[in-house]
Amino acid sequence: MKRYYFIRPLRLTFAVVLLACASLPAVAARPEKPNILFVLIDDMGWKDIGCAGSTYYETPHIDQLASNGMRFLNAYSAAPVCTPSRGAIFSGKYPARTQLTTVFSGPSGPDDRLHDKSKYRGERDQFFEARNRHALPRTEVILAQALADGGYETGFFGKWHIGECPDYYPDDRGFHTAKGYRLKQNGGRGHWMKAVYKDAANLETADRDAYVADVLTAECANFITENRDTPWLAVLSHYLVHSPVQPKPDKLARYKTKPTTDQDNP
Repeated sequence: MKRYYFIRPLRLTFAVVLLACASLPAVAARPEKPNILFVLIDDMGWKDIGCAGSTYYETPHIDQLASNGMRFLNAYSAAPVCTPSRGAIFSGKYPARTQLTTVFSGPSGPDDRLHDKSKYRGERDQFFEARNRHALPRTEVILAQALADGGYETGFFGKWHIGECPDYYPDDRGFHTAKGYRLKQNGGRGHWMKAVYKDAANLETADRDAYVADVLTAECANFITENRDTPWLAVLSHYLVHSPVQPKPDKLARYKTKPTTDQDNP
């Protein structure tokens, strides 16, 4: 479940120096509240996008964002797997600080206990490993809570994986709107609504013949439109491109016609 992001999280400190002209009265500037769209892709290789050098995979929209915006070329994920990297993004802390250090196995919460992962995996997998949590502790104030307190409308769409139990879901932790977060976190049931709708979380009316990524994207776009007059945080956290590999038929047909390279059509 390795993950390397196009734009990876950094903990940055910004120093702002305000200079006032002595001949003019000082005017207190109103702080701006920019809208924030955070798109998270699961298991995408760093070279799987055009702006990073891929000539096989076509990612025109990401490439446009890269050409028109800022790229962080020396930034890295806090961890190589799902849960701790997501915990770091939302808490702003290294996994070792929160003790959310690996993908959990066994029961999910409903508390912040430390667990011995090896006892859930069986004797064949017993090894020395730091005890770790199965959920980001509720004592951690996450990004959505801070922004909600600051007047933002907050929305989460897709894979969560930092607390799979009541009181730990995104709509318990600062997100006013949260949809699609209860699907099997490793994508095991597939990427079509017909396979996952029973666990979709607030997507009960979605077309069962639809592609999950399309549904999540549409829900996120609707949230942005509905909150056009309010500062917002929208987190679009796709289950793609994590296995199982289930592309839409038109995409599969297109890539079958491409010449073989060091990258390939799975």
